[in-house]
Amino acid sequence: MKLEIEGWAKISTIPYSEVVKMGMHEWIVPWFKSLGFNDKLILTGNTLSVITLIIMIFKKEFFLAKIQLIIIINLIFWLLMAPDVRFVYSFLLIGFSLTVSYFVKLMETTSFKSISVLVKIVLTCVFILVTGLRIIAPAETLKHPALWIVPAPFGSVATEVYETNFKFRVPVERGGCLNAEIPCVPYPFDNIVMRGSDIREGFRVDTTSSPGIHIID
Repeated sequence: MKLEIEGWAKISTIPYSEVVKMGMHEWIVPWFKSLGFNDKLILTGNTLSVITLIIMIFKKEFFLAKIQLIIIINLIFWLLMAPDVRFVYSFLLIGFSLTVSYFVKLMETTSFKSISVLVKIVLTCVFILVTGLRIIAPAETLKHPALWIVPAPFGSVATEVYETNFKFRVPVERGGCLNAEIPCVPYPFDNIVMRGSDIREGFRVDTTSSPGIHIID
């Protein structure tokens, strides 16, 4: 289960057994490219925290340095173990906020003090914009009484049908199955078989001999 979580967090479109064997230089670029713009922005901001940590130490601001160091250690652990952004939103947001606010603080003590006012205005506008966008989503739901009880339709993906000793679906674009007909898995496998004659009886890993796999459509 640990390896499954680790592999999915790094590259969800490749079997975890292959991903966990990759070196960091092999999975880090595809992983970063798969992130959304906001996640990339927050991660980039956190990389600058190394600079602010060094400055904090030189300025003997050890309390802030301790907080920054704890965040960095946790993010390194997360990156090496299972770098799914959902797992560390708290550390990412705190780290990003601390880094940005510290840079603004530094600007106020230098010749860039006049620019720091503009930066504060921009950051305030961004905060208001983000807050507004977060409010819009539930507000849109409230406009449609039918959605108060029944959620909006779930997304769907195109799938292909594979078979070992039972038929299962796999997304054409490897990844989540969303609302596809079950059983559905992120990528094909050839060593999982049904325990009995019905999927309700469960599945098992066939370690004695590979039953083989072929695509139906």
